[in-house]
Amino acid sequence: MIRFSPMLLGACLLLGCRGKPPEPQAPEARVATPFDQLQQAKQRAAAVQKVVDQYDQQQRQQLEQATQ
Repeated sequence: MIRFSPMLLGACLLLGCRGKPPEPQAPEARVATPFDQLQQAKQRAAAVQKVVDQYDQQQRQQLEQATQ
């Protein structure tokens, strides 16, 4: 019995590896979560902050030009 175990194991491994690889499955559709809304709000806030920073920079440049 012990003598046939390695042979049986080898045969099982060969038979298991004979088949075609499984077909790739289509990715599942993304499900909306409550965190998506929070992420969108965060992105909008970052966009608003960028506009405010640009406006601030323009005001500072105008102020510097006026004082020179």
